[in-house]
Amino acid sequence: MDAVIKEALRLIPPNSFAVSRICQEENIVGGITIEKDVSVQIDVFSLHYNKEIWGENVESFVPERNCND
Repeated sequence: MDAVIKEALRLIPPNSFAVSRICQEENIVGGITIEKDVSVQIDVFSLHYNKEIWGENVESFVPERNCND
């Protein structure tokens, strides 16, 4: 059941907006300047559908891929 829930959340992440933050001070990340007070958000969908991470069947519901946790 745990693997089924994890796979469902990977395919349809309900709170992807919850990983946004406001930059508290100017920073340089990967050569890109992020100004103070700019909202920064992780692209959760790109991570959850990345074939290099999840394999070629990334768009399929395969709970077994979460059994090694």
